[in-house]
Amino acid sequence: MRYNKKRNSLFLFEVLTRKLTESVIKGDQKKSEELKDVVSVFFSEKKELGKEFRILKEMIQPLDDFMLFKPILIEARKQYGEIDKLKLNEQQSGLISLMNKEFGKSIWSTFVPNYKTVATIHKLMSVNLTPKQRVLLENNFKESLIPQEKEEDFPKTDKLVYSIAVKKMNKKYESLNESQRKFIKHMSMYEIHDVEMKDFISTEISRVSELLGKHSVANPELKVVAESLLVLDPSKKDDMYYKIIVAQGIAGELTNAN
Repeated sequence: MRYNKKRNSLFLFEVLTRKLTESVIKGDQKKSEELKDVVSVFFSEKKELGKEFRILKEMIQPLDDFMLFKPILIEARKQYGEIDKLKLNEQQSGLISLMNKEFGKSIWSTFVPNYKTVATIHKLMSVNLTPKQRVLLENNFKESLIPQEKEEDFPKTDKLVYSIAVKKMNKKYESLNESQRKFIKHMSMYEIHDVEMKDFISTEISRVSELLGKHSVANPELKVVAESLLVLDPSKKDDMYYKIIVAQGIAGELTNAN
C-alpha cells in the first residue's frame, strides 16, 4: 500500500498554516501575506484541491453518534469520487513545487498534530486497498475519533511515574518558559474537558491575549495572534495546545524584553 503524504491536501494545509504562524511570530509581514495568498488561491472552494481538503477536514471532526460514521464515510467517498483527479494532481504538483522552492525539502518533516488520523482518512479516500486493508483501516480510523478515557487516579496513585514523566518533558523542552512548562504539566495531568484544565486555559488565554494586545501597536501582527486565541476550537485539541504554547512563547519573549 504505497502512500505519499505530499498528495494529502489536509497535510499540505496544516504545514502551510504552521509556516504562516511562524512568519507571524517572527514579524515577517511580507511572508505572512504571501502564505495567506497561497492558501487562499490553492484551497479555494472552486479548486479540486480545496474540494478534497474540505471533504477530509469534515471527516476528521469528532462524532457524537458513531452510528453515523458509515453513512458519512459513504457520502464522503461519493463526493470524493466526483473530484476531477487530473486537475487535482496538477494542483497538488503546483503547490508541492512551490513549497519545495520556498522552503526546501525540510518542509516535509514539519510536525503535524494528529498526523496518523490525517493520513488514514486520506488513504481511505485515495488509495486502492484490498477488502481486508480497507476494513482494518476504517476500524482504526473510527477508533481514532473516539476520545481516550482518562485515568482518574494517575496523579494520585503513581506520583513517582508522573514526576519522572514531567522531568523528562522539562529536559526535552529546556528552552520553554515557566508558563509553557506549567501548561505541559497540566496536559499531563488533565483532559481538555476537566474543570482544572478549562480554568487554566481560560486564565492563560486572557493573560497572553492582554499582553499581546498591549504590544500590538508597535507590532500589528501580534493582534492576529491574540485574536486567534479567542476562537480556538477545543475539538481540535492538538492544534489548540500548539497555538497556546506558541503564544506563550511570544508573551515570554515580550516580558523578558521589558
